[in-house]
Amino acid sequence: MESTKGGTRKRRAAMAMVAAGMTAAFAASSLLPATAGTSSLPKLKVAMDGSSITVGGAEVSGANNVVLTVTNERMGDAILFHLRSGVSEAKLLNFLSSRAAQDPNAASRYGSIVFDAEARQGKSHVQTMLSPGNYVALDGASGPPSSWPHTSFTITKASTPAQLPTPDSRVKAIEFGFRGSKELKRGQLVRFKNKGWVVHMVVAIKARNLSEAREIRHALKTGNDRKVRRLAVGFHSFMDPVSHGAVQQEHVYVGSGYWVLACFMDTQDGREHTQLGMERVIHVSK
Repeated sequence: MESTKGGTRKRRAAMAMVAAGMTAAFAASSLLPATAGTSSLPKLKVAMDGSSITVGGAEVSGANNVVLTVTNERMGDAILFHLRSGVSEAKLLNFLSSRAAQDPNAASRYGSIVFDAEARQGKSHVQTMLSPGNYVALDGASGPPSSWPHTSFTITKASTPAQLPTPDSRVKAIEFGFRGSKELKRGQLVRFKNKGWVVHMVVAIKARNLSEAREIRHALKTGNDRKVRRLAVGFHSFMDPVSHGAVQQEHVYVGSGYWVLACFMDTQDGREHTQLGMERVIHVSK
């Protein structure tokens, strides 16, 4: 298995904003079943089949239940990018194919990564907030950004925007750490939010017990990726790399036990955010 700092499928892509931090083989084999669920919120429907991505449904501002449908590929990675006023889809795509895109925060010149969620085959549901404006949807599951399926769509201003349901628990990413609940319960509605000013992600590494979770946390802090790989028994992405203010919430159905939250984004000097404090032990109960 490759180093967690090295050639992952998303880090090989020029767009480091969708870096996964762990190897593709590890992530794909360890993803838990897609979250099932329904909601009375407006539904934004995103369908991915490995060669195309389509967006339909309500397409209105405010809280949305994003319904992800994946066919003909093992896993999809739905990225919703909110374009700045005056920025075209073509400009964003040119950026994604450039060396500048290796810095995830450089994307702010073109807009914001407001949503980034992985999903296995079938349907899954993730709630989010969307502002009015023009968007580009991409499936970043494999290959370089230049080959990612993409489409454009517009979110219109709702006369009465829906609000997100109040979550049972909250987890926030900041510079450089995690805040919020350390105890989650299976089935709870959990809100994940990037409260930091740089791009962050919220992924979790499963440990066998509390002692090994603490070892994983220390190994992440010290950059001992080999030890992390040896101790990890599972992996789940709650929120892939997103910009400041992005929010995603879902009913959590990961396995009970101890997990270590982590952000594998890099600073400009090459250090992973885990080495700056973005690693945290949480407990998921039945």
